[in-house]
Amino acid sequence: MDSTRLAQFRKDFYQATRKQVEAIIGSESKELKAYRERYEKELSRLSWVSMDQKHLFARLKKADIVLVGDFHAQKQSSRGLLRLVRKMKSPLILAMECLNESDQPVVDRFMRGELSEKDFLKQVSWQKNWGFPWENYRPLFKWAQQHQCLVYGINSQSVKSKLIARDQYSATAIKKIKRRRLICA
Repeated sequence: MDSTRLAQFRKDFYQATRKQVEAIIGSESKELKAYRERYEKELSRLSWVSMDQKHLFARLKKADIVLVGDFHAQKQSSRGLLRLVRKMKSPLILAMECLNESDQPVVDRFMRGELSEKDFLKQVSWQKNWGFPWENYRPLFKWAQQHQCLVYGINSQSVKSKLIARDQYSATAIKKIKRRRLICA
């Protein structure tokens, strides 16, 4: 695919994703617009390098933390994440923005198989707190259960409306998880 067609494909994909997100959470607020603009500006400063799978996974194996962003409304995005984690080193810990840190006891019970999927979704208020389709995330959670992968919630309802505060909260939650895991190792 030539660069012009690729650019158009990416633009079309972005527009389709944006429409799906707006259908779920509504139109872009002033805060979200400012957040998106800062994000896009930051991304434009980066130099992007493509690499093959061999080199990608060599770099991933050396990393303590791998941050993966996804298009929450796109099923293919979470499927891509699942393909990635299947190839990652073990043990693997998933820190999930779709779950609140306060829901950890419920998350732990679900991951151990002590709670049905229906009860899990109800107790973490999935639809209210996250809103994006559970079907997009279900395969990742099922894989994590089967492989006894630790899953942590890193979001918080108290900072959810403030996007930068939410990102800072999530970063702090990831630091706590890393510190706890280092102490337990």
